[in-house]
Amino acid sequence: IKYNDSYDMFIFFCEIVFCIFFIFYTLQKLLEIVTLRLKLLKSFWNWIDIVILVACYMVVILDILLYMEVHESLPELVSVKNQWNYASFDQMFYIHILYSYSFAVLIAFAFFKLLKYLSIVYVMHQLQSTISRAIPDIINYSILFLYVYFAFALVGHFLFGSQMEDYKSFPMAVFALMRSSVGDFNYYKLVQADPFYGPIFFFAFIFFIAFILVNVFLAILVSKYEEVRSEVRIGGAKTFIGEMISFWAIRILEKAECNWLLSQIERKRFEKKVRSPTEAIRQYLRQAGYSELEIELFFKKYDITDSKIAAMDEDKFSYRQGEREAPPPLTQKDILRYIVIQKLEYLENHYQAA
Repeated sequence: IKYNDSYDMFIFFCEIVFCIFFIFYTLQKLLEIVTLRLKLLKSFWNWIDIVILVACYMVVILDILLYMEVHESLPELVSVKNQWNYASFDQMFYIHILYSYSFAVLIAFAFFKLLKYLSIVYVMHQLQSTISRAIPDIINYSILFLYVYFAFALVGHFLFGSQMEDYKSFPMAVFALMRSSVGDFNYYKLVQADPFYGPIFFFAFIFFIAFILVNVFLAILVSKYEEVRSEVRIGGAKTFIGEMISFWAIRILEKAECNWLLSQIERKRFEKKVRSPTEAIRQYLRQAGYSELEIELFFKKYDITDSKIAAMDEDKFSYRQGEREAPPPLTQKDILRYIVIQKLEYLENHYQAA
């Protein structure tokens, strides 16, 4: 029973706004279908849009049907007072269940769609790019993972199926191993079922699945995350929300003619544009043809930072004998020359060993 008080009227107003939005959303999607046709289905997010639209129509239609059913049938059903007559609420119940399921699907996919727009946030952009790049490798690796996982399930079913309830069938064995992989295992039942094979099976499963195969999944994600971070560092990232806010803030300050604040902002921007010594070295190495991963290995191997380069420039070598002048401080070219020489020696030794 709806729309009886002021709060219900507010809900009714929100429902009207919802209908307006999804009708506009439908027209926009129809225009895209007419324009792009089958090319529209190549994008993953367009499939999400289609699911959201279907769920919207289901929610609206079922809500209207439920409202009509309640107002038509409820007074008659409530008026039944004879104990020999049965008031059936089954139809309203089924409509309400379908409405709840459709609304749940709509909410789930709507929140999932927000991930597309959260990519303007720096961290979310990195996570989204990492997952999208790791999906092909994860799918390929999942074949090996499922092969080993199902092999353990079959072994557990044949070894303990006649003695343990959790392994009496293959699906139940798969579910039991899934629980074991997240920490919900019963080691003592395995030992009671078979004192010899029980511990061997348990420790073999934990070692291969939890320690090796799961860590390979994490290694794939970490490697892709490093690639994304390297590209962001070079400058291939999209516009982030901080840049958008700063852009509009500058526009507002220009309209308000706050010249002093604008000059301070420009000075800060100029200071950021001045490259640090390490950034200059990175740029030289990029121009020499080195990949971003090799550059990162350079800096990690020789522990090169801006503070250490500044310290090298400031250090003066003191001599106990004579009054000779201290040698000039090391420059960026000297450091770059040293790094390149070390790299060439490493490559030469590597190829000789190969």
